[in-house]
Amino acid sequence: MSTFVAAAPRVPSPRWPVPEERRTVTVLFADIVGSTALVDRLDPEDVRAVQRAYFDTVAGVLRRWHGVVEKYIGDAVMAL
Repeated sequence: MSTFVAAAPRVPSPRWPVPEERRTVTVLFADIVGSTALVDRLDPEDVRAVQRAYFDTVAGVLRRWHGVVEKYIGDAVMAL
C-alpha cells in the first residue's frame, strides 16, 4: 500500500527573531480558596460547574481591564 502526502503550502513566517521589547506587566495568580475541601464534598459535575462559572467570571473581569489568561492550573488562573 502506498501513501502519498501532499506538500503543505508555504505559510509566510513571522519576523524571526522577534525584536526585543521591554514592557512592564502585572501578573495575577488567583485560585479558589478551600477548593480541596470543596472537591471532596461535591460531585465531579458540580465541581466542573463551579470551576466554569469561576473561570468565566475571572476571564470577564480580565477582558474588561484588557488582561489575558496566560494559563489555567487546576483551579487557579494565571493572567497578564
